[in-house]
Amino acid sequence: MIFRDPWIGNDPTGISFNIFNQRSVQRVFAGGARDVDLPNRNTPWVHRFGGGVEVFRPVATDLTLALGVNYQQVSIHNSAFERDTFDRDQLGERLIVGSDFDELLTVQFSGELNRLDNLDRPLDGDRLRFGIDQAIPIGAASITYTRLSANYTHFLPLDLFGFTEGPRTLVFNAQAGAMFGDVPPYDAFSIEAGPLGSYAGDGLASGSRFALVAAEYRFPIVNFELLRRDVKLGGAIFSGFASTLGSADDVIGEPSVSRRKPEDGFVFGLGLRADTDLGLFRLEFSINDDGASQVVLTAGEKF
Repeated sequence: MIFRDPWIGNDPTGISFNIFNQRSVQRVFAGGARDVDLPNRNTPWVHRFGGGVEVFRPVATDLTLALGVNYQQVSIHNSAFERDTFDRDQLGERLIVGSDFDELLTVQFSGELNRLDNLDRPLDGDRLRFGIDQAIPIGAASITYTRLSANYTHFLPLDLFGFTEGPRTLVFNAQAGAMFGDVPPYDAFSIEAGPLGSYAGDGLASGSRFALVAAEYRFPIVNFELLRRDVKLGGAIFSGFASTLGSADDVIGEPSVSRRKPEDGFVFGLGLRADTDLGLFRLEFSINDDGASQVVLTAGEKF
């Protein structure tokens, strides 16, 4: 839910509230060359319950800043519906910092510098997103960390090739992050999607630091009508490299070390992009430097 203050001039100052209760399998506890599960041989499910509040305000034409507070309880279960909790895996390594559940209270500061020509389908310009999360020690686990992250994307119109009328764009993306203090496995940097195409299935290691660079060239192929809807079919060639910078063993429980996940990797791929009035759909084939490949169908932009 989002509330915008109508009394502060014409600036869209606002307050957002969120409440969440979710269970999911995080890639930090899955994949890899070695299968590590719970003591009962089931896959760990991460349960997050909590909420928060955030105040955001534009401070310039292209710059928006936000400040928020978030509280959550994190526990590990063996399915989406089981109540039993686990604090260690079958190897005896920690899944959470404390026992039963961890409590996290974080103060979050973030910003976005947006100089794109179009918010939905950008072809030119750049965007920078950055954030600082400070965990304040509470509860039995008393978790304390500082988390820094940044994500920069640049769009450059470039007519290399194409097969019909339409935009041709080269996209660059760079990301980096670092955590100082406690690094719970469920909050470690996990390079699992987006520019690296999930590293062709298994994902890379999780760590207290990471760096990623990626590039993608987008070009038009053909425009046609399907079920009385206009479809702009385009293609994409992409590649990317990412690394945890040797920080996998900084994570509590060392989940990526146990699962023998690589700490860096390179991906190359080809894709089709169907732009319709229902949204953007992508069909992509990617292969990594170990020779593993995958085909993925997703919706929305990669970055």
